[in-house]
Amino acid sequence: PSTSTVGNNWITPLDDNIYVSQLSIPGTHDAATGDGTTYSLGKTQELTLDQQFEIGIRAFDLRPAVSGSDLILCHGVVATKFAWDQVMERFKYYLSEHPGEFIIALIRHEDEYDNNNANWGSIMQGKLESLKAVINPKTNESYTADFKPDLTVGDLRGKILFLCRDWTKYNDDGPVVGGYTGWSHSPSGSEVSIYSRTVNGTMNIQDCYAPSEDGQSKIYNTSKFPEIKWTGIKTLLDKSMTFHTDPTLINRWSVNHTSGYVNWISTTNGYRENAANNNIKLYNYINSTTWCGSTGIVLMDFVGAHTSGSYTVYGDLCPQAIIDNNYKYRMRRKGE
Repeated sequence: PSTSTVGNNWITPLDDNIYVSQLSIPGTHDAATGDGTTYSLGKTQELTLDQQFEIGIRAFDLRPAVSGSDLILCHGVVATKFAWDQVMERFKYYLSEHPGEFIIALIRHEDEYDNNNANWGSIMQGKLESLKAVINPKTNESYTADFKPDLTVGDLRGKILFLCRDWTKYNDDGPVVGGYTGWSHSPSGSEVSIYSRTVNGTMNIQDCYAPSEDGQSKIYNTSKFPEIKWTGIKTLLDKSMTFHTDPTLINRWSVNHTSGYVNWISTTNGYRENAANNNIKLYNYINSTTWCGSTGIVLMDFVGAHTSGSYTVYGDLCPQAIIDNNYKYRMRRKGE
C-alpha cells in the first residue's frame, strides 16, 4: 500500500523470478513537464517527478535534446526545467532509497527542439556509459541494466532500464539500451523488434496521439478521434492481457499510450480533454473483476490529479488500478 513515508513500493514484494514483460506498469508521458516548462506550454503532467515516483509510477517518458554540449529534457520545441543529468540524479536517489524497485526510462531524441542535432547520439552514449559505471550502494551493482527480452524483476531491482526509439548505436563493452525502430502513430499500433546485444525481443506499441494521425478525422472535424483513440488503447490492452497465458507471447513487451491531444494543435487543454476521455475509461475497463492480465507499460497524462485546469482528468484513479492488476493474476516465472 501507498504511504506518505515509504511511498508506493509495489515492486519490492514481487517474486524475483517474474518476467518484467508480464507486469502491469504505470508510466507517464512527457514525465518531466510536471516540474514546469517554458511559458507553461506542452504540459502533460501535474505531479513532479518525485511525486510520480511516490505514487508508484515506474516508467518515465523522457525527451532529451541537445543544448550546447549537454542534454536537456523537452516536449517538442518546449524546454522543461530539467537537464538530463538532473533527472538521472533523482533516479539514482530513488533507487538507492528504494532498492527493491526499478525504473524504466523510455527515451526519444526530441529533434524538434535541437533541429536534429547530429551530436545527440554521441552525447547520449557518453551519458549512458558514465551512468553504467556508477554503483548503487544498496545493491553493489550498476544503476543501469542492459536490455534483454527475458529480464526478471530480480535482474532490475535498484536499476534503470533504458528503452530508446530509433537507437541503433552499440559498443561491444558499452551499455545496451532496448533500441527499436518502426514506431507508428497509427491507431492500429505497430509491432517492432527491440535490439539487444544477444537475443532480440518484440514490442507492441500504440501511440496514436492526435486527430492528424488517426487516418479518419478530417480537417475541422476531430469528433471521431476520441472513439478511435480508445479503440486503439483497448485493442492493445486486450492483446497484452494474454501475455501471461499464451506461451508464444512470453517476453513480449507492450507500450500503450493513453496520452494525446484532441485538437489539431497540442495545447495543454487538448491534452486535458483527451485525458478526461480516456483515463476514466481505462480505470473502468481494467478495474473490473473480470479483466485479468498484464497491461504492459501504460503511459498516461496527468497521473495523480483528479482535475487539471477546468477538466476532470481522473488521473488519480489509473496508476493504482494498474498496480493492483499485478495482484489479480499469476505472472509467469523464469523457467516456466
